[in-house]
Amino acid sequence: MQTRRDLLFGLGSAAIGPALSRTPRPEFGIEILAEKHCLSEESAKGFRLLDRRSSARVIVLPGLRELSYENALAVRSHALYGGWLILESGLAFAAKETVAWQIRLIRDVFGLRIREPVTIRDNNSSYVRYTWPVRHFVRHFSAITPIECSSAERIAEFAGVNVCARRRVGNGGIIFLGSMLGPGLVAEEREAHQVGNVILQCL
Repeated sequence: MQTRRDLLFGLGSAAIGPALSRTPRPEFGIEILAEKHCLSEESAKGFRLLDRRSSARVIVLPGLRELSYENALAVRSHALYGGWLILESGLAFAAKETVAWQIRLIRDVFGLRIREPVTIRDNNSSYVRYTWPVRHFVRHFSAITPIECSSAERIAEFAGVNVCARRRVGNGGIIFLGSMLGPGLVAEEREAHQVGNVILQCL
């Protein structure tokens, strides 16, 4: 008999519940699942502006801060079976109790060890440095969510702190964005669009 956990893994992205709102799945396999709050919905607008060509099946969770355990299992199964997830952290704009819960959930379900978000108050340090898929500086959104990862997994850092990473999961993988990319996309910042487009093309 299938356990509840087995059933959730088998359902894949079809199990996404009412807490997430779908963008219709285009023919090239990119789907954006926004949470029902302004931060996520605004960031989703930015991701919709990208040239979303990709040879992989990709699910984007923009401005993530209210992911449920059930939905986390469902999207993880998408990666296990060959798809890619882009998890963009919106935790810097969540309540402290929510942050602690989401950190545990992301660790337990995705195996990603992230730390409490940090608000950036130094206006002289405005850029996150990407080293994959292209070398570029992209403006941050006044906060970062650090992640513990190897140098091989790191794709971006801020002031020596790892903030974005790429990790294989099953037959697919996860891109974690600890610095929000969506707001820069909405603002039509050239660097954000260059990085976002190339990430999708490389998956």
